[in-house]
Amino acid sequence: MQHSAHLGTRPDWSSCWHGPDLDSFIRRMHAHGTVVSRTLMQFDSRYALEHLVLAHTFADGRLQALAVQLFESSDAQSAPWPSGA
Repeated sequence: MQHSAHLGTRPDWSSCWHGPDLDSFIRRMHAHGTVVSRTLMQFDSRYALEHLVLAHTFADGRLQALAVQLFESSDAQSAPWPSGA
């Protein structure tokens, strides 16, 4: 996937974050009192990462597993992020 320099080379997860995993993640976060925006999860990588990290603060193994699945399904692991991100 090509990353635009003007976007800080952050990944666009919209192409890989859809369907039942994201739906389940949003529902489980809501069950813990956290509202999650589907649109922001798909198009704002900082927002998405913050919520994936937040998911690990809840005592919910399935939610944590979903967070890992979503992260692994994105190209975030190998994206060349700027140091100030």
